[in-house]
Amino acid sequence: DDAGHWRRGMISAERWIQPGATLDVDIAAPNGHYLCVDFNVHNGRDCDFDIMLVQDSGDAFRLYGPTRRAQRVSTVVRVPEDGTAHVRWDNFNSWFRHKFVSYTIVVRETAPAQEPVASVKQTMQPAANAMPGNTATKELELHAGTSTDIPVPVTAGSTLAIAFNVVRGGPVDFFTVMLEPADSGDAVMLYGPARLVGRLQPISVQVPSTGMVHLVFDLSSSWFGRRKLMYSCVCDADESI
Repeated sequence: DDAGHWRRGMISAERWIQPGATLDVDIAAPNGHYLCVDFNVHNGRDCDFDIMLVQDSGDAFRLYGPTRRAQRVSTVVRVPEDGTAHVRWDNFNSWFRHKFVSYTIVVRETAPAQEPVASVKQTMQPAANAMPGNTATKELELHAGTSTDIPVPVTAGSTLAIAFNVVRGGPVDFFTVMLEPADSGDAVMLYGPARLVGRLQPISVQVPSTGMVHLVFDLSSSWFGRRKLMYSCVCDADESI
């Protein structure tokens, strides 16, 4: 049998995922708590990954991802509503290769120390090309086979509110929101990478260090066409990027 253990608020296990299959894990996620997920793909290269929150009413929305070809993810997401977190590893696109995954999922009342936290706000845009509130937006065009990196200087303790809509063409990969500490430390993954995103609902990202955040919109895997999108990135000092 696969190794694993469970206690209230935590699931830790090792599992094989068969070709063309998914591994699905559910855990209760109360409003205001923090969902911490850490996993490694030890055999079989990588797999796709995402997290959905399913409410008692049956409504569902995405907390994280979808991330494609992930080998290791360590993330903390603040839960915006009561519900059940549905964590999925996806091996559907593999016809022959099994994947061996070890994972730990923890639901905490408080955020882990010194961990970046992404909180998803369940706010719907009023129109396809509009952003919430009076947030200033900018237009971006992506050509097939390219990606665009938008650097945002930040200071420790600040918060970024990020959202975007693709208003022409298909979805894009939102490669990451990444922090490079000013002290030349290792880069920290703050969100994603997410694949095939047509709309990113507003997220708030807490910045743990002074440095540079990069918003990366990626169309490098597409051979044809181009995309037009509207995006916003607002600092807690009310300065739009």
